[in-house]
Order: sequence, then structure tokens, then C-alpha cells
Amino acid sequence: RVSDRDYPAGEVVLGVELRLRDCKAAPVDTASGEFVRPGTTVDLVGTVGPDPSAEQLLEALQRVVRAQGWRGPVGCSFTRAVWSKLGRRDAGRVLASSVPEAGGRMASMIHTVAAGYAEMGYGAAIGRPGRVAVCTVGKGLGAVLYVDGERLRDVNVTHITWKWELEVRKLQHKRGWEGICPPVPGRLGGTAGGGEPRDSDSDSDSAPAPAPAPPSSSSSPAPASSASAEMDACWEEWCDLVGRFLAKISRELRPDLLVVMPTGEAALYPGELILSRLLQRLQMPEMEVVVGEKPVGALVRGAALGAQIELHSMKKTEQVRDILFREHGGPSPELDPSSEESLQAFRALDASDSGAIEAEAVLQWAAGKDLSLTDAEAEGVIRNMSPNGASRVTPDLFRQWWGAAARSAQVLTVMSEAQLHAVLNRRAASEAAVLQVSSARCRACRKFENAYFRFSREFKHVRFLQVNGDHSQASGQLCAKLGVEVTPTFVFFRGQQRVGQYAGSSKEAFADHLQRAAAAAPAADRAADRAADR
Repeated sequence: RVSDRDYPAGEVVLGVELRLRDCKAAPVDTASGEFVRPGTTVDLVGTVGPDPSAEQLLEALQRVVRAQGWRGPVGCSFTRAVWSKLGRRDAGRVLASSVPEAGGRMASMIHTVAAGYAEMGYGAAIGRPGRVAVCTVGKGLGAVLYVDGERLRDVNVTHITWKWELEVRKLQHKRGWEGICPPVPGRLGGTAGGGEPRDSDSDSDSAPAPAPAPPSSSSSPAPASSASAEMDACWEEWCDLVGRFLAKISRELRPDLLVVMPTGEAALYPGELILSRLLQRLQMPEMEVVVGEKPVGALVRGAALGAQIELHSMKKTEQVRDILFREHGGPSPELDPSSEESLQAFRALDASDSGAIEAEAVLQWAAGKDLSLTDAEAEGVIRNMSPNGASRVTPDLFRQWWGAAARSAQVLTVMSEAQLHAVLNRRAASEAAVLQVSSARCRACRKFENAYFRFSREFKHVRFLQVNGDHSQASGQLCAKLGVEVTPTFVFFRGQQRVGQYAGSSKEAFADHLQRAAAAAPAADRAADRAADR
């Protein structure tokens, strides 16, 4: 329902649910889970057919964002079919690049993860401590694990779930029914819950299909009672199958609470009916089992909450990255990542010389840098540094993160004249760059820092650099060579040629100098920037 509050209780995030058949979006108050205003739906089946292309999926996403008039953070939940269409590993990047209105603040996730956030934030698992597993059951089978409210990213149960669809197809062939799951007992020929199927929060892109009567060796129709008994047996076998898979997942994850979320046609089953069957089959007294609530829009809410949590974690990781880059000289994408620089940064975080960085070490390091981190935020930093979400970061993993962080950084740190020249030498004669010269005790420099990052996102064809003149003898020599006497000073380049300089912290004056330096940038680059900002 739409909130009747005058003001939202928390941060408002646009939640999006993207599947092959439609795309839904609505702004969500992440504190209450309420919709701030009515949502928008784009029907893909009715406009482009049941098998849209990647371009048509992205166009649908753009349409719902524009229809909401949205500019701000976005959380996008998608099915595995959409994930495959968008290039699997590249799906998140492709989605983010198609929504410039998010300003880089977009998080994407598979439906199972969004369902988990919905249950942890607003559903059956709200406020539950300990180990909570949320499993989605429909066309696919997925699981996500939370420990004391924090999602564990290194959980992988695909060695169990990969056989799910295969086993379902075997049962379909044996019993002669179609769709995602068999009809409810006594509902022969109808949908799982009887009557018209509602718009469910499913991890499936299959449209609900009525179950046909089972095949008969006789040419005459089977008696209704015989067909009903056949469907009842089919239902019981499907429940057996669900129970076996959930038991395997539960033994792997060892949750205190298992939340089962039926999706697709399975979401039409009465929750108490599913729960009674599962309790008979799981027989794990040490584990509580509940069926998650399935209000309309759960995945939209879950995507919004997930984005709010994950973007906050990413922001803290970026703050850690920026401090490390300023103090240890982040590598430039134009150069090979320096093993010496990454080793120095690793040792700064691993103050106990244990050979790996853990959350406690990040907390201790942050305390010495006046960076406020909670335990959960420090654990998030560790997960973001590790490609598989591990709880410890080794030197090799840190070196990989160090290089990737430099490649994604909007503003690069240089430490010497040689590094500056290496970056500029890679620029074409008409390409612009700007170097911010600051110092550790410069209040105006710190005040201007956020504006500098905003300019770097707006002028994407300009290379933004920074140097701290107090950091080392080499950085001090660079500042002297540039003739810098006060901070902040901004030095502008076109190719390798110095074309301007501005000392001060006026945003208007800086923008004027920047625009003049960027005037010679390739027209195609400037056009691309304008298109991206629309």
C-alpha cells in the first residue's frame, strides 16, 4: 500500500523488479517498507513478446525510472533468465550504466537476495538474531543466509540446487502436468491456488499454465476421481521433492530459522498447506520453519532495502580506499598496479602482521584515521575487498582489489612527477586533465573534496587527479616543480601541455577554468557525456 505519512521515516530508494514478462518500480521508504507513491509497470509480453532482448529489457527499466521522474539511489532485482540475457557477470554493470539518473548509486541483485532482504526487513525474519536462511521455491531454487542480520556473501549452494529443475522436469514427465508446480489437491485443471492467478513475486519468468489431465492408456477420459487421485499423488511427490532439497540446504547452512518463500505458481498455495507438508518431511527439531509472507511488491521492497544496505557498505569501502590512496598512492589504470604500494597499504591495515586482514583490524585502523565504522560496516569492507565475499583478505586478494579500485576510482592519486607524466603521456593531445594539489592541514581542500568528486562524474572525458604535497619528498618536489604556493591549487592540462592554473576554492571559478580546459576535448566524448547525463 502507499504510505499515508507526511514524510518518509527513512531513506527513499527506487525499488525495481525486472523479469522477462514485465518491469515494475516504486519508490520505497526503506525504514517502514511502505511505498511512497504508486508504482509503474511496463508490460513486456504485451509490447515485445515473451522473449525480449537485452536492449528491450534495459529500455523497460529506463521507462519505469523516467515514469517515476526518479533521480537517486536504485535497487534492481532480476530473475536468472534476465541475468543470462544481460551477460551474467556483466549484468550489474550493464544495468547501472543504463540508469544515469541513479548517479552511480545503483545496486542489483538476483530475486532470491531481494526476497531475503524483504523477509529480514519487513517479513517473518524481522529482528531475528542467529542464523536465518531464506529459500525461494518456484521454477528455480535459491538460498541466502543471514547471521545476526548480516548477509553472508560467500554462501553458495549451487552444488545442491542445480539439480532442482531437472528433478521437477522428471516429475512433470512422470505425472503429466505442466507449469512450475502441480495443482493443489482437489483443484484439478486449475492453477495452484484455484481461481485466477494473482501477480506474484516470483523468481520465474514462466507464465502460469493450467495442469492437463494425466495421460491415460484408454481413449476414453479418465474418471474425475481417478484424475484427482493422480493429481493428489503428484502434489505429494512435489512436496517430497521440495522437502529433500530444503533438508540438504538446511544441513549445509545450519540455520536456526528457515524461511521458505514460494514463488511463481507456488506462491498461490496456502502457506499453512505448504508448512504442514514441509514439517512432516524436514524433521529437524532444532530448526524453526516458517513460510514467508507474500504481499504484492515484496521483491520491489526487498530490492530497495538491499540497495540501501549495500550502497552504504560500498560507500564505507570507498572511504577506506580514498584514505589508503591518499596515504600510499593508489595505482593509476595507465600504470601497472605497484606491488610496493599495495604492500604498504596492506601492512597499514594488517597492523598485527597476521598475514590477512580481518574486520577487527579494519576497525582499529579506522579509529586512527577518524573514520567512524560499526562492526557490521567493517565486515562489509572486508566482503567488498574479496571477490568471493570471504571473511579474511590475503595479500593476493588485496592486490586484486587495489588494482580494481584504482580502475573504478573517479579521482586518481599521483605521488610524483614521474607518475604524473606517465598518466599525461597516455592522453591524446586534445584530451584534458586537472590536478588538484592539496595538503593535509588545508581545511579548504577538505571542504572542496566532495565538489571535486561531483565534477569528476559530470566531466567524464576529463582525467581528474590529485596529489598531497605533504605526503612525501617526491610529492613535495612535484608541487615545487608546478610552482604551487597555496592550497588548494588546480593545474589544468591538455594532453601533456599545461594550459591553466587556479588557486582557490570557489566552485564557480573552478568550473570556469575546467570548462575552458575541456573545450578541446573530442566532440564525440562531450556528446557522450551529455547523453549519459540525460
